[in-house]
Amino acid sequence: MPLTLAIARVGREREVMLRTLCQHYVHDMSEWFGNDVQPDGSFAYDMERWWTQRDVYLASAAGVPVGFAVVGPAGHWTGDPASHEVAEFFVLRKYRGRGAGRSLARLVWDQYPGEWLVRVLEANLPAVPFWRKAVATLSDLHREERLVIADRAWRFFRFNRD
Repeated sequence: MPLTLAIARVGREREVMLRTLCQHYVHDMSEWFGNDVQPDGSFAYDMERWWTQRDVYLASAAGVPVGFAVVGPAGHWTGDPASHEVAEFFVLRKYRGRGAGRSLARLVWDQYPGEWLVRVLEANLPAVPFWRKAVATLSDLHREERLVIADRAWRFFRFNRD
């Protein structure tokens, strides 16, 4: 059965809850980034730039938080200061494969017409096909996929959302 999501742009008033979701996100990503836990068993993650340079979206199902998306500027990567990137994106495992990620991506992309970049760590094998399909399904015909070696190997998906 398809999942019905409520998706809203949020601010610092949801920081405590988002910080908790970030623990799951960083745990998942630690497989590829090598993050280790702090002495208290939590993962360190600096969310400050979320509130100063980016827009944060929270996805919920029946009032339960299921994931988030963070939108930021992509000019550093694209050369176009008006372009946007999916800076952070996370869906709890229970809700993956049920349309939550695609719905969240669609809503966020609809908020910002124009050029988009999604950067995916090449080693994140589950994420690469998810984003390939989401971009192909939800973007116009002008899209590009390529491997970029920067600090790590990244899969770049560039497209327009008009």
